Amino acid sequence: MALQNYLKTRTDRPLLIEAGAKRKRGEGTVKATLKEGEVFLKRGDQVYRLTYNSKDSGRGRHLPPGEYTLFGYRIVNGNWHTSATGGHSKVLIRKGKTTKLKLNSAIRIQVRAQRKGQGVSLRMGIGGDKVNGLSIYRDGKRVPIEYRLQLDGNSPPATGTMNYG
Repeated sequence: MALQNYLKTRTDRPLLIEAGAKRKRGEGTVKATLKEGEVFLKRGDQVYRLTYNSKDSGRGRHLPPGEYTLFGYRIVNGNWHTSATGGHSKVLIRKGKTTKLKLNSAIRIQVRAQRKGQGVSLRMGIGGDKVNGLSIYRDGKRVPIEYRLQLDGNSPPATGTMNYG
């Protein structure tokens, strides 16, 4: 959601980079391991939106050389997609060279439970590949995370739904 909110509030939209454009003199090429989705790279104040679809996913996207930050990505798989932001990975684009950007759809869930009096405080973090925050969507709606927490062997597990983002 953070990535979507960012894109909605920006007056200077990310520069769209699609397959098929000829590489300009001095540019480098980026090939991301996506079949369908988007990658957001940032350099200075400029954000670049590299789009991928099933027809052209193996083709490179061309950018000026320099050091970029992986700002976020969206991986689409049918009616599901994951949207991630907060990356700090550096991506180096070199003149006349191809840089492979390896992304996967891994989802990291970190859970921490702490007793507080008679109750339990539960903290959950959801992250993706090379980024801090991740949201999972199905049919355009964020998927809540269901949980079960077994406090001891004598009582039934605590269950619930974690909303995030």
